[in-house]
Amino acid sequence: MKAKKILLVDDDTDLGGLITSSLIVAGYDVHYQTSLAGIENTIEAFNPSILILDVEIGQEDGITRAKSILRQFPRLPVLFISSHTETPDVVRGVIAGGVGYIRKPFDMTELQAYIERFSSALKFNDLR
Repeated sequence: MKAKKILLVDDDTDLGGLITSSLIVAGYDVHYQTSLAGIENTIEAFNPSILILDVEIGQEDGITRAKSILRQFPRLPVLFISSHTETPDVVRGVIAGGVGYIRKPFDMTELQAYIERFSSALKFNDLR
């Protein structure tokens, strides 16, 4: 069986590296980047099963950017991860179209449960 493709965007390189390593060990194909630069092109090229997106990426707001990503790729599941743990932040992420919002710090088994539940096996053309 082909590994599910995970696109992870988080500007915390220590955490991003740890998550990436853990997911690779668990059998996922992971593309990790630290910014939202070129994210739409990365989605087209990598064809992820799910996008795991930090809420605060440098000066950018992942939730706001997710809205435009989901307009272009409406069937791509977006899972937010964040140290912003207040209920209004979570609500904003879900209303923006996220399939979930995991508060940092989190357990990798929780992240994997979300990946398994929401990752799609769609081909790129099906994401639009």
